[in-house]
Amino acid sequence: MKKIKSFTLIELLVVIAIIAILASMLLPALGRARSRATQISCLNQFKTAGTALHIYADEFDDFMMPMHTGSNYGTLSYKIWLQLLSSLNIVYNDKAMFDSSRKTKRYMCPAVPVPEERWGLGSTDECGAYSWAMNAKLQTFNSWPSLRRVSYVKKPSSALRMADTINGDFKGYNYAYNFDRNNGTAVTQAKIDFIRHGGSSNALFFDGHVSSLKPADVPNDGDQVTSSFWKGN
Repeated sequence: MKKIKSFTLIELLVVIAIIAILASMLLPALGRARSRATQISCLNQFKTAGTALHIYADEFDDFMMPMHTGSNYGTLSYKIWLQLLSSLNIVYNDKAMFDSSRKTKRYMCPAVPVPEERWGLGSTDECGAYSWAMNAKLQTFNSWPSLRRVSYVKKPSSALRMADTINGDFKGYNYAYNFDRNNGTAVTQAKIDFIRHGGSSNALFFDGHVSSLKPADVPNDGDQVTSSFWKGN
């Protein structure tokens, strides 16, 4: 009868140790790959949002979409920008979905998880919608008379339109819906989020191109009269 050779305990422990070492080497690489894939997905969704904002301007006499609609918008009153896009069926023309549906999630950063019940975007929810913010130095809030045309921006390729944002204390997103500088520190002040994508922030510019920004790429000159980044002039 042929004798079957079996592993000794030491040999088994050596194999387990090798597997553990290989796993410890591979897991960080897999994590970085996953993070990079999420960042690319976010950039793609930013690009889609930029296309939607351009379509809106084409259909509404070159006017920029407001960050939030006021009481004078009729049935579209009190909607933040992505609710307004989904209500108008811009880009995603699937009429079976309502503005509180999955359609709005397509205008959110995928790195910020949002429970399905919050896709309706309540005003106080920490929702994914607030993880992207419009540049308040150029995008007006909700008053019809104060809305600007896209042609107001003289340097669209260098003028920031939207970016990944977070609360000023870096602990949430419920105030990260608009910003006009990057040095705010209060909880209620949005600031550019350089954390979720590993030290960089995705951004959309007025000419429609998207880019990944490092902190050194963002000037803290929101109050200056002339600023191509914040004011497009």
